[in-house]
Amino acid sequence: MSIDVAGPGSHGPRSEALHARSMRERIPIMGGLELTFRCNLACVHCYVNLAPNDREAQRRELTTEEWYRVIDQVADAGTLWLTLTGGEPLLRPDFCDIYRYAHGRGLLLSVYTNATLITEKHVELWRNHPPRVLEVTQYGFTRATYDGVVDAGPQFDRFHRGLQRLRDAGLPITLKTMAMKATVDEVIPIRDFAREAGMKFRYDAIISPRIDGGRGPLAQRLTPAEVAAIETADEDRALALTAYCNDLDKAPSDDRMYQCGAGLSAFIVDPYGKMHVCQLSRRPGWDVLRDGLRRGFDEAFGALRKEKRADASGCGTCATAAVCSNCVGMSALEGRSPDQGDPYFCQVTDARGAVAFGDSRPTPNGLIKLRLGGQHG
Repeated sequence: MSIDVAGPGSHGPRSEALHARSMRERIPIMGGLELTFRCNLACVHCYVNLAPNDREAQRRELTTEEWYRVIDQVADAGTLWLTLTGGEPLLRPDFCDIYRYAHGRGLLLSVYTNATLITEKHVELWRNHPPRVLEVTQYGFTRATYDGVVDAGPQFDRFHRGLQRLRDAGLPITLKTMAMKATVDEVIPIRDFAREAGMKFRYDAIISPRIDGGRGPLAQRLTPAEVAAIETADEDRALALTAYCNDLDKAPSDDRMYQCGAGLSAFIVDPYGKMHVCQLSRRPGWDVLRDGLRRGFDEAFGALRKEKRADASGCGTCATAAVCSNCVGMSALEGRSPDQGDPYFCQVTDARGAVAFGDSRPTPNGLIKLRLGGQHG
């Protein structure tokens, strides 16, 4: 699945203002519940999936009642936007109960699913209790690519049947995909299919290691040039990329380790009831049921946000930090210190700048210049 907690982007200026306030005042306005790490698919790029019949994982997962208690804390903390994800969340037989309970607490719900397990029971649930959005991942435009990526036997037709059920019901759908070695030639056809069908579309071109330390997904990473090329093949994405790259010369203003939004307005709770600042940075592993979600957000997250970098000239401190896809969480998953990072992301950032600005792009400096061998002067 994609590594993202659904935010308020499609809700307009008022929700954007509310989001900005939550960042300033550290209000947990957005959250994600990873109901299971298990999945009926075995995607080659996935950072988290476990076998659907993994008994140890099932034993450790929160029960239905325990998820209710977590949801109560989420709602009481002031959260508005909540994502139910996995793994494949529909793999849990109590998914409808958990969804219905969260909806009843007034949360604006997003669901991330691969659509292969969708039945009329789910469609009826969403008709009666509408989600904010259903984000469905398509792992290939062609049958061969899709079934090759999911590595779970023939699934292409099951995916399309599930997706068609959602479309027939008129439910809000965002179709998404991962841009990687296996799908690089099929991202644009998937985009065109989504637009022709009246669905929103998005994709992600950054692959991370698995949270259990596995590095298999990295074999699917595109080269920096491929990342930049695919990001400019879509007109809307190209415009957004140029705006994004306008921050190429804005270095961090202080030496805090976390320069992103992790721990400011969002959180993620894993299948075992542990809360983290984001899906990549698996810290602090706060026990929500034992120690309380709000206390963890205020105390543990607050402490993480105060951590300082050991090297004030290391990764995350150069002038391209604002547009770099590397972060504290990514470095940890790759087995690197937060100050070390991976030169791959320097190269991706430089390739983005080259595409966005051509010869007029800002000259790389600091750490990125050293990693690029000073090739731009």
